[in-house]
Amino acid sequence: MAHKFYGYIEGYYGRMLTWEERLRLLNHLKKLSLNAYLYAPKQDPYHRQEWRAPYPREWISRFRQFTLAARKKNIRVIPAIAPGLSFDYCSNADYKKLTGKIQQIISCGSRDCALLMDDISEELPKNCVKYFTSLGRAHGKLVARLSLDLAGESVTLWFCPTIYANSLIKEKSGISRYLVDLSLEIPNNFPLLWTGPNIVSKSISGPDLKTIAELFKDNLVIWDNLYANDYCPSRLFLGPFKGRNRSGINGQRGLMLNTTGMPLTDCFYLSLMAAFLRGESARQSWRKTLSDFKVPKEFFTIAAFFGLPSDAVNSKRLDRKSVRKFQKAVDYLLWQWKSPLQCEWYPFLFAFANDLKLVQTPDRARIRGWIVKKYPPLLANALLGQ
Repeated sequence: MAHKFYGYIEGYYGRMLTWEERLRLLNHLKKLSLNAYLYAPKQDPYHRQEWRAPYPREWISRFRQFTLAARKKNIRVIPAIAPGLSFDYCSNADYKKLTGKIQQIISCGSRDCALLMDDISEELPKNCVKYFTSLGRAHGKLVARLSLDLAGESVTLWFCPTIYANSLIKEKSGISRYLVDLSLEIPNNFPLLWTGPNIVSKSISGPDLKTIAELFKDNLVIWDNLYANDYCPSRLFLGPFKGRNRSGINGQRGLMLNTTGMPLTDCFYLSLMAAFLRGESARQSWRKTLSDFKVPKEFFTIAAFFGLPSDAVNSKRLDRKSVRKFQKAVDYLLWQWKSPLQCEWYPFLFAFANDLKLVQTPDRARIRGWIVKKYPPLLANALLGQ
């Protein structure tokens, strides 16, 4: 029976965790009986931009310690390499650089390694058109070759394709040539990372995954971006973990959550996902988790403004009486609630309080000095009609 993976992805743009924060996340994964940590931060230059360069000795030492700590907790660490920005599929030198890099990181004790080809051009490089019929074939053959060369290492190789969501499929038929070609070359038992119907999916169900799951023999690991905010870092999503069909996801190889890089907030999200995996109600587990993390009851008053990416806020709720109620709640959360989690949420709560004042003051010229102080120049000028 194929091993299944449930856990955390450090895979966002714009943030890097410290080793101490990663260990905190390992402890929380253990507490929740989750079993995987995918290391793929876009800000790590050796992961993506400078993938040919070996990791420094100090990093290797810390990563080895991290992997050992995870193993003691029965958590699989999956280090990832993302060479797609500059990898030459026709170059033996690049292939040797890639295998050397993989050997370096798996020598730290990992039984897994992920090759990521996401967020790159969908076109096969011109110098490779004589050797491959498509980018999908090039990727599939690369993975198959790596699989053979790593066979003696007892390593599970993961893959993230360039087309990694249904919405990225451009063909009218709904079947991607890239994915079909990839499926013809890639070994059958490889975990394949997939985000669902969209890059940030409102819902994920069995039917959403059916076509792709059939292509890759039910080996999908869902890379869930529900709470990720690297594409909108001024926002924070704190709603219930909903819209996911448990039976549809359980039919695949796993579910991994890519979030924010704020460690306590990410622990909060993992608790919500773990409750989902146990079959608990999304709304009830959300309320319980907020209580477990000692978030004051005042948060429920403004929770709708920190919902999920697809949630809408009814503008009728912004009448004068309601706005005063929201302001009272956010003032409490800003100035009375003191905790490490509040420190992570503080900038978002503060921005919300500022927005409430704008809503309360239609005559913005009257608070010109306040606007200039609180908002960046371009936005301040727009708010003041300048």
